[in-house]
Amino acid sequence: MSESPRPNNPTPPDAQFWKRKLAALLHDPPHKPYGIRNHAETVKSNRLAFGLEDETDDVFDHGLDCLAAAADRFVFPNPRCKWQGKALKTDWQEEGFPFIHPFCGSVLQPHVHPVTRDVAEDWMSSVLNGIVSSPTQEDFIRAWRFWCERLAHENRNGAELFMPYLVADTRIPDHTIWQHMSLVSALQGCNDQPAFLLFQIGPVQSFISQARKTIDLWAGSYLLSYLTAHAMEVVIREYGPDHLIFPQVRGNALIDHLLTDILGDALELSDAGRSKRQANELLLPTLPNRFLALIPANDTKIQEKCEKAVIQAWQEICCDVHDFVDERMRDDFPEWDELWEEQRDTFPRVEATVQPLLSPRAAIEGLGRGQPPAAHSDNQHPVALNKHWAENCVGEEGRKYYDPRNYRNRWDEANHRSTMIDETGQNLSDNDRPEIVNPGYAWSLSYMMAEWKFGARKASRAFQQSGAFGCGRSLRQKYEIPKDQLTGDSEVLGSSDWETFWQAVAKDEVLGGQRHFPNGNQRFGLLTVVKRLFAKAHLNRVFEFDVHRTLGDKIKSTYEIATGERCPFDRDEEGLIDNLRGDKYYAVLCLDGDGMGKWLSGENAPPLLGQLSGAGIKEFFKANWSSPSGEKLPAEEVPRTLTPSYHAAFSEALANFASYCVQPVVEKFGGQVIYAGGDDVLAMVPAAKALECADALQMTFRGLKPRDKSTRAAKAMLDIFDYSWSEMIEKNYPAGFLKLEATGGGRPAWPMLLPGPRATASVGIAVAHIKAPMQEAIQTARDAESAAKDAGRDGFCLTVMKHSGETHSFTAQWQPVERWTVQSNRPDLLPIWREVLDGLRKGMLSNRFVYVYLGYLRPLLTGHDGKWLQAFDEDTAAACGEFLRIVIERQSKSEFKTTAGSLMEHFKLSEGAVNPTEFMNFWMSLAFMAKLDSEKGDDA
Repeated sequence: MSESPRPNNPTPPDAQFWKRKLAALLHDPPHKPYGIRNHAETVKSNRLAFGLEDETDDVFDHGLDCLAAAADRFVFPNPRCKWQGKALKTDWQEEGFPFIHPFCGSVLQPHVHPVTRDVAEDWMSSVLNGIVSSPTQEDFIRAWRFWCERLAHENRNGAELFMPYLVADTRIPDHTIWQHMSLVSALQGCNDQPAFLLFQIGPVQSFISQARKTIDLWAGSYLLSYLTAHAMEVVIREYGPDHLIFPQVRGNALIDHLLTDILGDALELSDAGRSKRQANELLLPTLPNRFLALIPANDTKIQEKCEKAVIQAWQEICCDVHDFVDERMRDDFPEWDELWEEQRDTFPRVEATVQPLLSPRAAIEGLGRGQPPAAHSDNQHPVALNKHWAENCVGEEGRKYYDPRNYRNRWDEANHRSTMIDETGQNLSDNDRPEIVNPGYAWSLSYMMAEWKFGARKASRAFQQSGAFGCGRSLRQKYEIPKDQLTGDSEVLGSSDWETFWQAVAKDEVLGGQRHFPNGNQRFGLLTVVKRLFAKAHLNRVFEFDVHRTLGDKIKSTYEIATGERCPFDRDEEGLIDNLRGDKYYAVLCLDGDGMGKWLSGENAPPLLGQLSGAGIKEFFKANWSSPSGEKLPAEEVPRTLTPSYHAAFSEALANFASYCVQPVVEKFGGQVIYAGGDDVLAMVPAAKALECADALQMTFRGLKPRDKSTRAAKAMLDIFDYSWSEMIEKNYPAGFLKLEATGGGRPAWPMLLPGPRATASVGIAVAHIKAPMQEAIQTARDAESAAKDAGRDGFCLTVMKHSGETHSFTAQWQPVERWTVQSNRPDLLPIWREVLDGLRKGMLSNRFVYVYLGYLRPLLTGHDGKWLQAFDEDTAAACGEFLRIVIERQSKSEFKTTAGSLMEHFKLSEGAVNPTEFMNFWMSLAFMAKLDSEKGDDA
């Protein structure tokens, strides 16, 4: 079999292209907010570090700065003006150097900062030494990757912790100068024709869930991340990492590896740090199977190049795995690979679409036609509100309040400023009202259009029916070749001699022997074979360390998760399970962020007023705002518009959660992460720890400091995260930020941005017996996640699958987080769960407590037909409370102070929040989990 071609590098970059991008990246100094006046003069030191000329040259389109500024911010009045004696600009120092969380409005205020602007400039320039020297592709990528990170790792008495949050605009300090610099450089790379590229590979869930062992699950997840990374690499090398909008790839270990030739030793990892990173971040699937990039609209080749990179990477993997098997099987089975190429070419499926950024006028007109469909009406959409403010509200008292950078403008090169012009290009008179035409204002609608077109493309996807394999249909029927036992949709390898082939594989000392394919009765097609072997056959070579051995030490089997006893994936797990005494259970967790589409489209953006800084700015907005015709929308409810930096920040928050937070939380509970891509997590944990682990994950997703420090979830978070970095920690800890306790190995040493408390997550939990089919447990967890969302989101669904076949399931909300979430009618059952379990664990409640209570409930809640009642009436609800009082009185010690009334309040039976079936399922699940908890002991 001929060797598959290796991936080709993209077209060599043009030197002038990267020079222009560097000039764009450096157009503002990072320390600009410490002193905006004359900030252009302080750009020189940074430009010299990159080998750019000292004087201003014409390689950078300065109009892009205006475009990016307008795209990233709500339309502000001219900062040179005053309104009612108040400045229409903000002094960042006077305001306390705030950074406002872009999704919840919490304020991060540093208690340490550079004394002067000159000191800040020295800090910014000094960290560039050793990583840049010339205006090249390599220096641009290194600067984008390391500049902010190095600042945050410098020892500046605590000031370094806030370097990632230097703001781009002091009037609306919810986006950073780093995001603005990247946006300007990305726009520079788009040749005045920016467009979205939405790229995805699949299938996802079916590919991942087709597994028999945890290593199969990991392999399916990692393969998707690995292939997506190769498509991203094309965009990075062609245009730069700043062009990737989602996901955030700065600091991603896999992307860093693919850019080793550029990053070199600049990562500055010790041998111990490199080993730590290899075992953790590099082998953790954290990249989702899709990405959003900003590209030139006239680039007709980039989509094809990304697709080619994915296919070539997949073929290279298959080639290595093929050669690995062929070396040991070819002599005895020369035709074992007859189906190899045909099965290889059925995967992956690549889909993509390109959408140019729309003008505000075209976007609003399309919105009126329902293209794309939106939840808001025509004049209530944030883009329409922004345009209404810009054209109809600003400047009621005169032309002086208009900031020409926000409107149709011409760059005046002689005076280095913008002037407003009309449709014909003539300067506007003082009485004319300009039109806002910047495509940045339509960012959210352009993104929604891309998603809409992408969805339509997927729905109408054409496909080719797979033909018969190489030996022909008649031979296939003659030899009765079976299907892969996991996928069920492809024939097993081995050709006509498939049965003998798989028996030989099982006996082979490398391929079999309790390692990859220990059982000769288990036969598979290409996809499963690649999953089992690609770590050893491919990753060992490309990563240059023993990936297979590392995984053997790190990936836990279901046996180990359930029992706590060590059993690496390459040992005879099934034999251990067969000899296992007693019932052992593990849990599958599926976490998914709620309403991610609304967050990414800007529909869930916070109110604008809460994101503003400076009394003059806030009062100007409130005084001049007027609702669009036919609407009653007060200034306090006008939403923040979706901007490029909003997208970048949300991408960063999801990447921080997936790359740095999920694994330490899950491992703290003795679990195993299978996949962590943004807001989507699949993990396995010991059954007794499942609910506490899920609670810790959802609090981490929101960047919370636990209120009740006594819970197991809180204790885990307090061990993993450092909450002492802020002086405001006890009373006003800034929600939406978390700092790791253990750093190094490439992990951030500064407070990380998380989605914030307004963002919520739903978790599905499936508790399954160790002998139950893994695929069934995973699907049950996914169904439970859907049930949690259907019940109102911001909660969980726990499903217990007993070995006897009996199943119990109930849903509940997470404990409300003060002012951040709307109170709902859904039950808040975690306090009951914890109080009863704690009482049982400490001996304050009898072990028979729950069973005795269930004995009272069953006849009470059973109807004449033998089924559970459909709903609670007043008398039945009161009886449940009274029986609980009796059981507590008889089955508890005096130390158990909790009353039946306080427990029953959480169920809201009289309000119809819980029906009798769910009420019974809760107590039956609690009884079952309490038994598992007692078997685990205090460390459960």
